[in-house]
Parts: sequence; C-alpha cells; structure tokens
Amino acid sequence: MSVILSACRNTKQRAIARALKKKADKVQNRRERLKKEAELQELEAGELDAVTKMWSFEIEGEYYNVVLFLANDKDTVDIFVNDDEITNVMTDVSPEGATFDFLVGSSYKARISCSKDPGQGLVYSLTIDGYKVPECD
Repeated sequence: MSVILSACRNTKQRAIARALKKKADKVQNRRERLKKEAELQELEAGELDAVTKMWSFEIEGEYYNVVLFLANDKDTVDIFVNDDEITNVMTDVSPEGATFDFLVGSSYKARISCSKDPGQGLVYSLTIDGYKVPECD
C-alpha cells in the first residue's frame, strides 16, 4: 500500500512542477512580448519625427523622382532626384516656412515649399518652373 501512495505523491508533485513551469514560461513569454511591443512603439515614435515626401513626374519624355527627407533632428535636409543626392540647394527659412531651390535635369528650376497650415500642420509642395507637382501617395 505504501508503494502506491508514494507513487501517487510523486506523480502529483511532478504534475505541480510541470504546471508551475508552464505558468512561468507563459509569464516569461508575456514579458518578452511586451518588451518587443514597447521597443516597436519606441521605434515607430522615432520614425514619426522624420518626414519623407516624394513626387514623381515626367518632363519632355524623361521621368523624375524627387524625394525630400527631413531627419529626426530636423537639422538635416536631404533632397534626392532619381536617387542622386542634390548638394547645391538654396535654402530660405522664415517664420512662415521654408523653401528649398534646386535644379532638376539640366535647366528646370524646382522649389520645395514648406508652410504651416493650421488644420494640417506642415504642408510640403513641389513646383517645377512654377507648375505644381502632385505628391505621390
């Protein structure tokens, strides 16, 4: 009779140990998942500070892509035309906004304007020789 009782006790202890281990694993998995979610939210919040705008258009049979990238620190402005960074950019900053003047192709004058809109915040627009280019979705 004592053999049966000790066997039942050992089985019960193993079952309790397995249940405790399973519970500890669930808690650990939940902690890891919450940590990953927090890191993802932090990363997304940092990305929200950066601004990327893109315009695509065609002039005389040539296709152009213009990309404006404002880094998180807002001190760095990068403009790319067809994946080439534009280094000769004239910048004018005022309380109303900012303008970035550069050339597209060999002789097309381009201007990216940034202005404050009370309902939308900062609004960016591109004009080529005075004609407005719609922004890509």
